[in-house]
Amino acid sequence: MLDWISKKDQYEPAPSDVTSLLNKSVLRFLSVSSRIRTENIGKTGSVYRVSPFLKVITTFFIIISVSLSRSTLYCVFINGFSFLILFGFCAKDLKKILYVPFFAAIFSGVILLPALIIYPNGANSLMIVLKVFTTVLAINIYVHSTDYYMVTSSLRSLLIPDMVILLMDISFRYIVIFGTQASELLTAIKLRSIGRDKGIKKALFNSVGVLFIKTKNSGESLYNSMILRGFNGKYFPNKKSLRFSRHDLYYASLFVIFVLFGYLI
Repeated sequence: MLDWISKKDQYEPAPSDVTSLLNKSVLRFLSVSSRIRTENIGKTGSVYRVSPFLKVITTFFIIISVSLSRSTLYCVFINGFSFLILFGFCAKDLKKILYVPFFAAIFSGVILLPALIIYPNGANSLMIVLKVFTTVLAINIYVHSTDYYMVTSSLRSLLIPDMVILLMDISFRYIVIFGTQASELLTAIKLRSIGRDKGIKKALFNSVGVLFIKTKNSGESLYNSMILRGFNGKYFPNKKSLRFSRHDLYYASLFVIFVLFGYLI
């Protein structure tokens, strides 16, 4: 027997920018799809049980009132309410919720840094940074405590046009479908290009075309299905978003107390 037959193969693929792009793209599509599929599953915190309709009402009120307010103390009380609500989240979501507001506040502070240098008082600039942190925190709490399909239902309760909500609902659902199809296409390209990088870029462009055709066919099938089932342009919200429980009472009571203290003190 020849020596090279008995030797063990040790294949080490050479590093390639295209291969790393494939790996990152597959992981990205899978992470987005899994996040939408598994969000809030198995989470038992009290804030997850609050009615989406109540949460969207309070979130819009916080955004509008904080934007119009000139009181620093009011923003502090609203932040106190938000931080109190954070105790109802699981530990896994706390980092995700707090990261974005802090980053947005720091980014706003960097942009307003010249104003702080020119005007040493800088009360207005600091107020803007505080408002950015407060509103982004409230939005992040709402997003991480409400399922995507319940978000559309709660928006319908606010008399937002049916067509806008329908487009949002369809978009959320088809992100998962097309994300899965895209990850499967990229995985197939990756498996067929082991040991060679030639032709990967062309296959990537071809996969974009295939995904576009699938998207077009799926859109036509969805439209024809809606017509056959008698769709007349009206969107009916999920009744679960309008149900109230004792968690809604606690949530609303805390919100009213903090808002009143912020206005009166």
